[in-house]
Order: sequence, then structure tokens, then C-alpha cells
Amino acid sequence: EGLLALTMRGIDTKVALDAINSSSGRNRATEMIIPQFVNDRNFDLGFDLGLMLKDVRIGTSLIKKHFPEAMVLPNVEKVYDECVSSLGPNVPDGEIARFLERKAGKTLS
Repeated sequence: EGLLALTMRGIDTKVALDAINSSSGRNRATEMIIPQFVNDRNFDLGFDLGLMLKDVRIGTSLIKKHFPEAMVLPNVEKVYDECVSSLGPNVPDGEIARFLERKAGKTLS
């Protein structure tokens, strides 16, 4: 979503990733996953979206039990649930990026 917001402001994804990767924000997603799978339009990260939703739901159930004030993970679950409802559970989990692109009306590239 952050990269999509920057794209909507006219900032190229590669430029944004270069800036992130030259700072403390650098991480596996910005260095490898986004350039290799999202920018190349290959969203197959080797894991199904339905399995990711299952894992997120497990995390959410733990959060609700031990930290009911938490807000982030419950919202992540809502997004994944909507994505699985839209695309089905057997698509690659990287399709979440394409799903968010459609929501934003912009494409990461």
C-alpha cells in the first residue's frame, strides 16, 4: 500500500525502492520480493493465498486472546479475507499485490 501511495503521487516504484533500500527501511521484501515478483509481474511466491489467510487467522486469534486492543493484524486479516473471497484460496499469495493494485487503480512497475 505504501508503494502504491507513492505511485499515485507519481513516484516510480524503482526510485522508491532504491530510496528505501538505501535507508534503515531496507528488508527482504524491498530488496528481493518486490523487484523479483511484483515488478516482473510474477506473483508466485511459492505459497497459496488461502494458506496465508489461515496463518493470519491463527495470529489474529492469538492477538485477540492476549492483546485485544491490537489493531494491525485484525485489519490485515480483513484484507486477506477480502482478497481470498475475490480471487480464491489457491492462487499465489503474491496476488495480494495485484489485488491491492486493482483497489488503488494503479500498477506497481
